[in-house]
Amino acid sequence: MRAILIAVLALGLSQKSGQAKETASPEKDLTGVYDADGGSYRGKTTIRKSGEAYQFLWDLGSSTYYGVGLREGDALSVSFFARAGAPGVIVYKIQPGKLVGRYSVYPGTGKVAAETLTFKAPLQPLPAPRAWAVGDAALVAWSRDQFWYPAAVTKVENGRYMVQFMDGNSEWADAAHMTPEDIRVGDRVMGRYQQGMEYYPGKITERKAQTVHIQYDDGDQETTLLSAVRVLRPREP
Repeated sequence: MRAILIAVLALGLSQKSGQAKETASPEKDLTGVYDADGGSYRGKTTIRKSGEAYQFLWDLGSSTYYGVGLREGDALSVSFFARAGAPGVIVYKIQPGKLVGRYSVYPGTGKVAAETLTFKAPLQPLPAPRAWAVGDAALVAWSRDQFWYPAAVTKVENGRYMVQFMDGNSEWADAAHMTPEDIRVGDRVMGRYQQGMEYYPGKITERKAQTVHIQYDDGDQETTLLSAVRVLRPREP
């Protein structure tokens, strides 16, 4: 079957020694959709920000990779899992309109390869936070990963919301991490194939109420429930 590639490690980059000066790019916001060019591969990369970290999604056709990164000045260091679960790291130099990177994986020969991300489009802004009521359906950012899941509001208390996800988990959330449930045909999603334990990348090709059809990137497809789907927000353009 497939192997999902999920980032688990953020690598910091130390400052260079010597005379201190500001080297950060004038581009303060690195989020958006980028064209990815690794020489032997091409695709797109989506960068989102969560707190002080950056969340990466490489969409390279039949392969999808996830990573997490930290910025130090004009450098952005990102960890990821490569093929067969091998951990890797890529360090980008931030330049106007693009990120120029060098990466390697472990174990391996120590070979370093290059990748350039060229800015293509900004992400769609999240809707402004709103008040929610018991029974409302929403997409909620789960506190334990970078994904948003369908959920329902079950309790309101002091401006916070108890939400119950469709898989049965519950937690408190604030309005800044909730949006209307807007999963639709054409969306890129992660689906829990055959209701198993792992999620795999694909696209929604049909939706009827709480039932969706997913065409997975590796060629498999299935009709499943919305409870088996998770997404990333903000949306791509």
